[in-house]
Amino acid sequence: MFKNYKKYIFIAVGIMGFILSFVFYYNKVVQPQTDREELVGEKVNVDITEDQIYSNIVAFAKLYGYVRYFHPSDEVASLSTREWNQFAIYGVSKVKQSASEEELKETLEELFVPIAPTIQLYMDNQTPEQPAEYKDGSEVIAWQHYGLGTIEGGESLYKSQRTIAIVKDNGYEVENNRLFEEFPTINETINEKISPNIYTSVPLVLYKNESGTVGSSEESKAKLKNLKENFINLDMTSKNEDVRYADIIITWNTLNHFYPYFHVTDSNWEKQLLPALKDVGDNGNRNDYVRSVMRLFEKTGDGHAFHTLDTFNLFDPKYPFMVEMVEDKLIITVASEESELLPGDVILSINNQDTTNYLEELREIIPGSPHFKDIILGQMIRHEERADLQIEREGRIFEVTVKPSINSSQLDLFNRNNEESFKEIEDEIYYIDFFRFDELENQMETLLNAKGVIFDLRDFRWDVQKAADMEEIIARLTNKPVQSPIARVMKTIYPDQKEVTFDELPRYSLQPKDPKFKGRVVFLTFAGNMSNQEFLLGQIKDNQLATIIGQPTAGADGNVQVFDIPGNLTGVFTGMEILNNDRTQTHMVGIQPDILVERTLEGIQNGEDEYITRALEYILEENESWMY
Repeated sequence: MFKNYKKYIFIAVGIMGFILSFVFYYNKVVQPQTDREELVGEKVNVDITEDQIYSNIVAFAKLYGYVRYFHPSDEVASLSTREWNQFAIYGVSKVKQSASEEELKETLEELFVPIAPTIQLYMDNQTPEQPAEYKDGSEVIAWQHYGLGTIEGGESLYKSQRTIAIVKDNGYEVENNRLFEEFPTINETINEKISPNIYTSVPLVLYKNESGTVGSSEESKAKLKNLKENFINLDMTSKNEDVRYADIIITWNTLNHFYPYFHVTDSNWEKQLLPALKDVGDNGNRNDYVRSVMRLFEKTGDGHAFHTLDTFNLFDPKYPFMVEMVEDKLIITVASEESELLPGDVILSINNQDTTNYLEELREIIPGSPHFKDIILGQMIRHEERADLQIEREGRIFEVTVKPSINSSQLDLFNRNNEESFKEIEDEIYYIDFFRFDELENQMETLLNAKGVIFDLRDFRWDVQKAADMEEIIARLTNKPVQSPIARVMKTIYPDQKEVTFDELPRYSLQPKDPKFKGRVVFLTFAGNMSNQEFLLGQIKDNQLATIIGQPTAGADGNVQVFDIPGNLTGVFTGMEILNNDRTQTHMVGIQPDILVERTLEGIQNGEDEYITRALEYILEENESWMY
């Protein structure tokens, strides 16, 4: 499915007490310790256990998130995204070498104190020092996150900033540049257990003067400079084991603190960190690495997260056929003429693997609702270099080998073609293949006066022009303004999504236009419709403006957020929560059709598009009832 890279393993050779190691980390994460050496050339303690290594990495991961996103020091704010990524890689390489909790504490202090001079690490039999009291008139500073601001030097709805307040009567007055009202209380700290015996106390608010945030000194600045020199030239490719660990740490923390849908999922995110670290550490090649990252994303249930795989062009079809799950079987829905395959063929196995098992492995790396997974499965299996298929056709079983075809990108899941993007399928009843149709303005008068119009939205693709066309159509379906669905952005001042609140964005109103559609209007949907398509369909559903026929949409609506993952990936997740008018959930649910359509094996074999058939029946039924 993904491009495979050659596996390079150089085994350490001991000669006369000198050990030269060049380990590129495709080995299992924890090998016999006498054979392991770090890329930085430092020997791992031979007595360290696998459990200790992972406990060390988990402790580093938790502290990394607390400091990066919530400690308001000038040093934290000075590091770029790339430097934070480099620091994660370097930090992993260091903490793995700690053979005890005491050593780990010392290593964590060496790593984090130059960045966050006022943090405290203490053992379970110790008590952290209390921060000094601030006098009235003092300036203090703390992080506010409106979503997660990750675009450096760019404009975004989502913003993260350190906000200044003035201490007054044991409270504060927040300056006018605040992102929102919520602000940590004076001297508030994070006090969390990060390993079996180590706790951390991280200030959420710091005193600020002309020299900067409290705790900063010439000594700390020199330590930070030296720290940065250690990680500036690190190997940042996924063949480096520490990069893969860092990728999980960065991904887990980003979602842990800022993914807005955990309150409606059963992800149990806290418990996903350790299994994900073990999974990615065991990777043998690039394909394994990407699958490990996507297995973590899958736990979010976020269909948008699937776009993390866009680097691999999963929406660029290769095989000369398309498939869909129909009647609990993997069915070929369309095939090119030069292939040996026919619509209705049942795939029994792929590369000698039972289809059921093959698909279950893919489900583990597809984030999103169950129905979104089903439709995406058909896209993903088309991206191997070749496939040996076992096919069943009319009771006969035979073998077929398929390879990528230069014409395969022209295939369509519902066997549509550009020449028929606009057609009259019955007297004054028109069908529009919406994505391929670019004559809406020219044909608007015809459509407005028709007995019925079927707008086919069944496509993964979407663009700004199509959104504008949809708004034009919606405006001609109503006599009153149509409100957009409810959109909420998460406001965060505490880690681990404690006490988060939501800002409800102003809802825009789409104004009605004349003339209106005279006949029945139908929209065809499927599980691949997501994001902006769902947002617009939500307006139609909430206001009962037209009839939706087909399958539930993906259940992945809301503007996305992106973040950089070392190892040449870009993480994607939904940045805001979208609700229906009645405040019910759309996440993983989608927009429900008014009339459900299920494809059948018989329909596929007969070349019938059952969505269009059902839409036409509905329009004709409505016209008959109107006549009588």
